[in-house]
Amino acid sequence: MNTPRLIDGRYRVLAELGSGISGEVFKVEGPEGVSALKLLRHEIEGLADEERITTFKFEFSLLKGLQHPNIVRIHDFGYDEVLRRFYFTQEWIEGESLARLGANADLKTLENLVIQALQGLSYLHAHDVLHGDLKPENLLVTAGPEKSSQLKIIDFGISHPSVAASGGTAPYLAPEKILKEAADGRSDLYSLAVVFYSLLTGENPFLRKNLFATLGAHLHFVPPPATVLRKEIDPVWSSLLDRMLAKNPRQRIASAEDCLKFLETEGEVPIAAARPKALAELFVGREELVQKAKAFLDQRKTGGPPRALLLVGEKGLGKSLLLRELKYEAELREIEALGPEENPRRPPSLRFFSREEFSHRNSREKSSVEEGAPSLVAALNPEHEEVALRNLAPLQPEVLRLRPLTLAETEKYLRETTRNAKIPEPLLRGLFQFSRGYPGPLREALQSLLKDPLIVDSSGKWNLAVFREAAPELERLHIAEDTLAHALEGEMGVDPREHWRLELRRAEAIARESRLDPALSLLTRLETELAKTFERPERLLERARLLEARGWIYTKQARFQEAREDFASSLSLLNECESAPPGLELRLKNFVAF
Repeated sequence: MNTPRLIDGRYRVLAELGSGISGEVFKVEGPEGVSALKLLRHEIEGLADEERITTFKFEFSLLKGLQHPNIVRIHDFGYDEVLRRFYFTQEWIEGESLARLGANADLKTLENLVIQALQGLSYLHAHDVLHGDLKPENLLVTAGPEKSSQLKIIDFGISHPSVAASGGTAPYLAPEKILKEAADGRSDLYSLAVVFYSLLTGENPFLRKNLFATLGAHLHFVPPPATVLRKEIDPVWSSLLDRMLAKNPRQRIASAEDCLKFLETEGEVPIAAARPKALAELFVGREELVQKAKAFLDQRKTGGPPRALLLVGEKGLGKSLLLRELKYEAELREIEALGPEENPRRPPSLRFFSREEFSHRNSREKSSVEEGAPSLVAALNPEHEEVALRNLAPLQPEVLRLRPLTLAETEKYLRETTRNAKIPEPLLRGLFQFSRGYPGPLREALQSLLKDPLIVDSSGKWNLAVFREAAPELERLHIAEDTLAHALEGEMGVDPREHWRLELRRAEAIARESRLDPALSLLTRLETELAKTFERPERLLERARLLEARGWIYTKQARFQEAREDFASSLSLLNECESAPPGLELRLKNFVAF
């Protein structure tokens, strides 16, 4: 194809990077700066038109839900009306493919890249995602922290289940795919092993003069151990490659996680954690709303007079997340849509407004619908609903109201987020009590837990065994102050004791933001409310926690004598408690000793 100069009116093409099974890839400059843009092909061999679009949507949906240091990060999705092709953009990686490294690459560098690739695969497989086409071109290497090499897995074009089971590139294709048998994560491990065997030894052991011979080599040829071809290769690494290259997947090493454990135990290779960066975006408890919103989009696709869809809910209920999802869905339906804060390239047929934008629009004196105005989807707070309904009356607005999650929905959200079939009761109760069913604060709390390597490993697997006996110490999580403030908006039946504890956590969050004087003022108020809020047994423990928080602030202000007095008083109060949190007691003893 002729390289376009501009895509969707806002992405200037800087260079054509190449093409794959599902589309061409360009280096572009747009609203996010420099990005990589993937443009869907008009036709893909073996796929019907509907399936072609479905697989492209699947790749985008897959990427936008994955956040890991070794996985490419997604930016935007859209449709170019001139080219009549879908596209999405992803982070621009300033680096080169593994194919450029060659056999002269330093062994330690290659070993480190294998570990990163295994960590990325472990994360993918933990989320039931197969890559399906691992090869050097789909493994990019860029400069990481402190000039180290960082690997990124890219191009998930055949990750859709209907394609991944049989797709791939011949020199790296697992035997079970050639035989049309069931494929799973072990197929990706085989392909990855071929990639690194080739880099370590300087040759692909299965590559032959023609396709038929190459596929036959995968089925029948057993390559020699890597140490035979390059003696300086550590035998442990050679042994791992042999296990990953087993012809029969049932005899192959079982998972990427097992590969990492093998290196740690057999080779004593230190594996640095590469934990996920963010949680997947879920719409638990919102399924009916999402379907109604998609039905609204389907109506816009078929034409008719302009209409309005209003997403109404308090802060923290997920309006922005739903708004972004609907923008993507509109693009998939080839509706000319203008997203929040986007500059119009041409008159859209559907506009999306963020809560802030719509609040400003709604407050203007003349905010009624103008002639020729497009349909719109807007997020707004409940207090703006009445004015919006009046101003938008000609558009016959449909209202979708977001509500907090129930306890059962919170449990389902936790199951899907952590991929644990059974959620410990203390964890469920603690998070539900903290969030009050609001997805925003719930995500914030889980995002904090995500940082703990004892809870979430480098593959993204959650270990909830630590919560079987007790809920997480939410007061110790570094949760943003505005999230805690939101959790305190309105009583909504919250127990006064829980309200007091949330305020204490908010004081700690304010202090972490170096706003020490406001934090002390809040602690002073909480201290006066202790007696009327708690009975004596609970009061002792909560006062001990308050004194620890105040002592910590005093240390930041270099008021060390006052800090020691508070820490000592807190420890004395704990001695009167029937059961004191061991973590709190240990911290106080350390403070007093210091």
